[in-house]
Amino acid sequence: MATKLEAAHAVVKTGATVVIADGRQSGIIGKILAGADTGTLIRPAADQCVKSFTGRKLWIAFFHKPKGALIIDDGARRAIERDGKSLLPIGIKKVDGEFEAGAAVDIKIADQTLIARGLVSYSSRDIRLIQGHRTDAIAGILGKANYEEVVHRDNMAVLKTSIDK
Repeated sequence: MATKLEAAHAVVKTGATVVIADGRQSGIIGKILAGADTGTLIRPAADQCVKSFTGRKLWIAFFHKPKGALIIDDGARRAIERDGKSLLPIGIKKVDGEFEAGAAVDIKIADQTLIARGLVSYSSRDIRLIQGHRTDAIAGILGKANYEEVVHRDNMAVLKTSIDK
């Protein structure tokens, strides 16, 4: 149930309403859409919505199954949450999973708290090689540098912003 509530919290931040209901019950979606009193209704508070979510960011945040995770340091967290910056290789501490460039990944802090989801510019193999390095070192490590960012801010949906702005 904790996972369901965490997911519902992320969704209501976008301004959408969530119903947590028993998906095994026959016709449950029809009942919910008809307004039947079933399940738990969670509505967003007006001041809690993520106003910057576009259709694309909603798509990244909620319609991709993440193929892995990037664990980031506090500097990267501040850059993402407070300053709206992209994720650079220097801020990555660990790569979980195997994935190709373009895959959706969770972006987490050391305690495994999910703060964002994004589409990576590099494969997990390449990210492991460049993690912790400055962007000007990418070409020397990989032989080429197609991107400075591991996850560009335009390809990232920030789900948790707990750092004061």
